[in-house]
Amino acid sequence: MKKDGGAYATIAADQGISYLAWRNADFVFRQVQQFFASECYQTAIFRGLITCSGGLTESTMKASQKALFEHLSKLKGDHVKKSKFLKIFIKIMETSTRQDLVTIPIMKTLETLLASDYLSEPELAKDMLELHTLCVIECNKCKVIGKLVAGVGVFANMLTFADPILVTKALRSILFLLYNVYPKVRQQAAEKLYTCLLVLEDYSLLIADEEQYDLAVEKLSETDWA
Repeated sequence: MKKDGGAYATIAADQGISYLAWRNADFVFRQVQQFFASECYQTAIFRGLITCSGGLTESTMKASQKALFEHLSKLKGDHVKKSKFLKIFIKIMETSTRQDLVTIPIMKTLETLLASDYLSEPELAKDMLELHTLCVIECNKCKVIGKLVAGVGVFANMLTFADPILVTKALRSILFLLYNVYPKVRQQAAEKLYTCLLVLEDYSLLIADEEQYDLAVEKLSETDWA
């Protein structure tokens, strides 16, 4: 860089690039993708990206989610790299306990990713158990409705895994939220669990037999959770 009349001119400016769209979320996230594999910068970058993906403006949210999905699509079939990706989530949550501006977007982002097929490998169950524990900590004695609703989304999507330990813990968590003091949380828990039971082809890890399944679906659909 060089100084000229009190102002700094970059090499880019010297080459005639007078404008870079730093206010454009798509442009910004495309630029940082090349640093996703950097051990030095990846945690900080993903922290910002995930926080954006779970909230802020709609355009920023869409752009950040697009960047995340593009990154995960490159890891298709590689559960080892996906595990490393999830460990970044775990690290961010561990260092941001009770920091709602960070943990709520992370939980919302995790719900979105779990609802897709990007993180469905059974080899990821161990990482999911760690994330479940961290989400439980966030929801424990929590009075922030938005965080509790985000927790419902995470736990409900964890029910689709084939790991019995994870499914059992996620079911207990969502049943606990089904009796939460806040009506919106109860309604979301009932709705998510009801939907999950309907779409699962194999619900044997959740409910023992068909009679109990029918009873559960009936109670969830007919009870006034408000």
